[in-house]
Amino acid sequence: LAESGQVLRAKEMREACAFYDAVRKDARRSEPSLVIDVCGGHGALGMLFVANGVAPKALVIDQLRPTSHQGLLRAWRPFLGAEPDPVSYDERPLQVALPEALAAHEGKCLVVACHAC
Repeated sequence: LAESGQVLRAKEMREACAFYDAVRKDARRSEPSLVIDVCGGHGALGMLFVANGVAPKALVIDQLRPTSHQGLLRAWRPFLGAEPDPVSYDERPLQVALPEALAAHEGKCLVVACHAC
């Protein structure tokens, strides 16, 4: 990320890791095929679930995709499994994007929201 000039603050990464650590056991037991990271910003939380094998795919929903998302995705790509597009992004309000994502997905979904307050 530093090479691309995109900044992801350490505080944001610590928050994503702490949230993941708090729910990882329950998340793994639910065996989701998709993690939906609502108000996900840079997408680190969703990527953590994919990188740790909880789900093969993540969808980040946020109205504004920060520039740090693409750099983070490039940096984490080697750890995100064999899926061709393990992390996707939906730049619409969660009130629109979340119901559509849930209706369109046929498997189990895990919805997480670290910053949806």
